[in-house]
Amino acid sequence: MRPGVLVEGDLPRPDGHEVPRSIRADAHTRMLPVAIRSAPAEVAVLARGPPGPCSGG
Repeated sequence: MRPGVLVEGDLPRPDGHEVPRSIRADAHTRMLPVAIRSAPAEVAVLARGPPGPCSGG
């Protein structure tokens, strides 16, 4: 499996867009794949579905 970085886009500091810029600025990490996750928390909760007997909630 190829290494990569998953960044939360809603980070307060450093923000989710500053992290990839820092990665690209360093010659040792420049070629790492970077994915930015930017879904709001409400969407993540809705994507999981409502709590139920099979969800542990």
